[in-house]
Amino acid sequence: KHNNIATIYALEEMDGPDGNLMFITMEYVEGSSLKDLIPDDGTDLDTFFNIFIPLADALSHAHSQGRIHRDLKPGNIMVTEDGTSKILDFGLARIIDPDPVQVYSESETEPEIGPDDETRTMDEEEQRKAAEAAKKAVPSLTRGGQLIGTPQYMSPEQAEREDTDARTDIFSFGVVMYEALTGQRPFEGKTLESIIGKI
Repeated sequence: KHNNIATIYALEEMDGPDGNLMFITMEYVEGSSLKDLIPDDGTDLDTFFNIFIPLADALSHAHSQGRIHRDLKPGNIMVTEDGTSKILDFGLARIIDPDPVQVYSESETEPEIGPDDETRTMDEEEQRKAAEAAKKAVPSLTRGGQLIGTPQYMSPEQAEREDTDARTDIFSFGVVMYEALTGQRPFEGKTLESIIGKI
């Protein structure tokens, strides 16, 4: 539950002609999609901040609850008449442990990072612990190995059909912000393969 996320009321299942169908019942959000609001030359900074600061907070909230959207794009963001922006369509969401990449155990403390420290890469033991934490994640509602999402907004790990976590949404969110500011998508191509190659 967050003011900038469309409320999901239920995950339903019903009989269909080809077997069981699953669908999400969610709040109806009246307004315009961000896709329809982005001018050809991009949005001004005031509009950009008014839309994206609340969305960043909403995304952080979803991630803290273990919800990974996996299909962030302008068409899945609505802006209401009063200017409230909302993330819609968690139909491709992955539900994971809310703390999926906790590298350090309870008895260990994460080293402090100061302003003069250089970029640090996890050592082998930290990578092993991160991989174990990822394996404990709650499985997705979608099948593994599938290419899911919208190609122009996919993260590299989505494009390569690898496991995803909150970082995949952060990548896609950055792509949406780029498009909102410039009016152009950063990754375009004539075929799926050419788009993935650019990503």
